[in-house]
Amino acid sequence: MQRWREQYLGLAELPPAMSSAEIDQFFTLGRDELAAVATRRGPLNRLSVALQIGFLRMTGRMLNSYQILLVGVLEHLGTQLGLTPPRLASIRALYRRQRTLFDHQRVAMGFRYLTDHPERGLTAHLRRAAETTFGSDALTRLARVWLYEHGYVLPSDKRVTLLVRAARGHAEQVLSKQIAVQFNPERVSQRFSSGCATRRTAPAGAILLITSSVLKRCADLVGIMVIGPASGKRSFITMGSR
Repeated sequence: MQRWREQYLGLAELPPAMSSAEIDQFFTLGRDELAAVATRRGPLNRLSVALQIGFLRMTGRMLNSYQILLVGVLEHLGTQLGLTPPRLASIRALYRRQRTLFDHQRVAMGFRYLTDHPERGLTAHLRRAAETTFGSDALTRLARVWLYEHGYVLPSDKRVTLLVRAARGHAEQVLSKQIAVQFNPERVSQRFSSGCATRRTAPAGAILLITSSVLKRCADLVGIMVIGPASGKRSFITMGSR
């Protein structure tokens, strides 16, 4: 996926402004899509289906917002469908019956809903990524790209957040165990028995690269206690044996 397109993934409504190039990229229908739209009765129905197809292509989600739709998007779709779109319209105006909205969403679905089996695939992907990607925002972006590229409608933000959080927790546990295996508890306790150690004596600088939650878990595993910096002027890690 082109990097500039990632900013639109997960949006619940159209952005307040779009360039003509962006409208053309997302709301230009292919031959099969035009054929699917043509099966709908009435100009507003055809316009509505075309709008859902374009929004799904742009965001990975269905359009349920009640915002006023961009005139440029409506005109672009109207030109392709050979109809004159309303100058001012919202999803609520286009869909007077909720059942019609759901019907059009199903027609527009070149995507599938996320079920348990593909979710396990996404979880494995996030766990691998969490080994080298520490930020939640970055992992959320990777999750959305994976879902889009595999043809799944993006689930709610809450569901994605829970998957990202679980992947980070798993990565921290794996890293903690690896560190505990590498550093013998007796040797680590002896090294820090004086109560402090400069950054130069920190084992390969590994502790400086991990999160505080991982550091605490590692301390518990190897049997040492994190005391923390004694003052703001001292730039070293201090630890004391239990």
